[in-house]
Order: sequence, then structure tokens, then C-alpha cells
Amino acid sequence: MKKILIISLFSLISIFSFGQQIDENGRPAGQTKSVAGISVVEKYLAETKTEKSAGSFTINYSLPVGKNSGELRFFHPQKDQELKKVTLDQTKGTVSYPKSDFNLKGVIVALYSENKLIETLNLLLEK
Repeated sequence: MKKILIISLFSLISIFSFGQQIDENGRPAGQTKSVAGISVVEKYLAETKTEKSAGSFTINYSLPVGKNSGELRFFHPQKDQELKKVTLDQTKGTVSYPKSDFNLKGVIVALYSENKLIETLNLLLEK
């Protein structure tokens, strides 16, 4: 009986000495709450919707914060071929091109800043 009493006493001591105090969320007591933010995906390229019969297309662009210059590059949708390159010197703006400049059903527009790809946009050029 004495052995059982000693074993249970040591068991209780070990539980209280090694146990952690945790709150209802599973954090150790005294730990500050973590703040989780929702990341917002920014759009840097957008096509301005115009009439389908229009002979041109318009792209609105905006450079990321802290970037003052960039490039718009137009690529063939099925080949690894750059069709046109436009230098941008404003942080926001609009670029218009006639669809006949490309003679394709679609084109891929890529926004670059400091030779780093920022965003791509697939455009369908309906004739």
C-alpha cells in the first residue's frame, strides 16, 4: 500500500511539474495571438472591353509600388516568339494597338519591370 501511495504521489508531482498551462486555443499561457492577414492579389494588367467590331484593343497597366519604369512585351501564343516590345515610363497608363498589327487570333501580353516578369495576360483578338 505504501508503494502505491508513493507511486501515485510521484505521478501527480510529475504531471503538475511537466504539464504546460495552455489556453483554449492551444497556445502556451502568455503567448500573444498571431495575426493572420489576407493576402490581396493585385492586378497589374487588364483589357479594356470594347465593341467586338472595333479594330483595336486597349490594355490598362499599372506598375507595382516603387517601380517607375517597365516594359510591355507581346508574345505569339503558340511559339516562343516576341512580337513587339513597348517601353513604359509612367506608373499607370493605357496602351492601344490595332488588331491588324498582329494578324493572330490571340496574343500574350507580359508586363516586366527591371527585367522581372510581373504579370501576363492572354488576349483573344477577334476579327
